[in-house]
Amino acid sequence: MPLQADSFWVSVDDQQLHVRYYGSAHPNTSMTTPAILMLHGSVGSGRIFYSRSDKGLGPWLARQGFEVYIPDLSGRGLSLPPVGPESHETQTDQIHRQIPALIDAIAERHGDDCVLQAVAHSWGGVLLSAYLAKAAAGALPLPSLAIQSMVFLGTKRAVSWRNPWRLIPLDLLWGLYGELQTRWKGYLPSKQLGFGSDNEPAGVYRGCKAWVYSGRRWRDPIDGFDYANALKHLRKSSVLFPPTLLLSGSGDRYLGHPQDVETFSQELQSPSAVHLRLGKQYGNALDYDHVTLCTAPEAQSDHFPLIADWLRGKRSRFPISPITPIIPTVDYRAQS
Repeated sequence: MPLQADSFWVSVDDQQLHVRYYGSAHPNTSMTTPAILMLHGSVGSGRIFYSRSDKGLGPWLARQGFEVYIPDLSGRGLSLPPVGPESHETQTDQIHRQIPALIDAIAERHGDDCVLQAVAHSWGGVLLSAYLAKAAAGALPLPSLAIQSMVFLGTKRAVSWRNPWRLIPLDLLWGLYGELQTRWKGYLPSKQLGFGSDNEPAGVYRGCKAWVYSGRRWRDPIDGFDYANALKHLRKSSVLFPPTLLLSGSGDRYLGHPQDVETFSQELQSPSAVHLRLGKQYGNALDYDHVTLCTAPEAQSDHFPLIADWLRGKRSRFPISPITPIIPTVDYRAQS
C-alpha cells in the first residue's frame, strides 16, 4: 500500500512539538479511518517507531490502513527548542499539556468522530496512563477524543526486578551519574553519555526517576496526585480503562523486564489489560529486548500482526477474562 508521509508541528506553551504522520490517504478524506497516537519513552524520540527509509512499527501500521501520528515530546527529535540548560519542562507538563494538545491536533485533522487508538513504547505508556487516570478522575479536562484501545511495548513504571545487569547502566549511570550531570549541565545529557538517543529536560528526568524508584507509591511529584488511588476508584466506578495490550520481551533484562511489565499491568487495575511475553520459548522469532521489540525486522511477521488485531478490536485470540463477551470499548468521557 502506498504511503503518504509528512511532518507538522503542534504549539504547546513555548514548545513546537514535531509530529511525523504516516497514512494511506489524507485524513480529511478518510474521517472514519482509525488514527493512532504513538508515544515514545524516556531519553528517546518518535524515531523508535520509524526509520529514515520509512520502516518500523509506525509505517507498518499505516500500511495496514491506520492513520499514524508519532510526536517528539519536549525538545526531543525534531521538536523545538532542543533540550538544553534553559529547558524547564517537567513530566507533569507532558501529562497536563502536551498529550492533550496532541490529541486535539488529531481531532482537528480528523473530526470529533475519529476512532483514536494509542501505541506507546516504554515510558510513553506510563505518561499516557497517568494522563488518562487524571482525566477520568476529573483532575484534568477530558480529552477531545476518547482513546478506544492501547498497546504498550516494554512499558514499566517502577523497576523492582533486581538483577546484576541493571546495576551499572540503570542504577549507577542513569540514576547516580545522570543526576550529577544534570546538576552540572542543567539537563540530562543522555545522548553524550551513551544511554539514550536524545537528551532530556531536568524536570522530565527527575520526574521519571522519582517514579522508577518509588515502588508501589505512584504520586505526582508536583501536585501530589495519587495515580494508584485514582485507578483503584476508577475500577470501582462505571468508567473502564481502555483495553490495553502490554508486550514484553524475554531478552529485556531491566528497562522493561517482563516481571516489571506484569507489575505495571496490575497497577492499571483494569480487567481488560492483557500482558503477553515474547521470546523463543513462547514460539516467537527472537528473544526481544527493549529496542528490538519495536525495531527488529522479524517483528513484522511475529507480533506486529497481534498489535493490529488488538487495535482493530479482534481480541478473541487474547486471554482476556472473560473471553466471551469481549470487554467492550467504552467512551469514558461520557461516564465521568
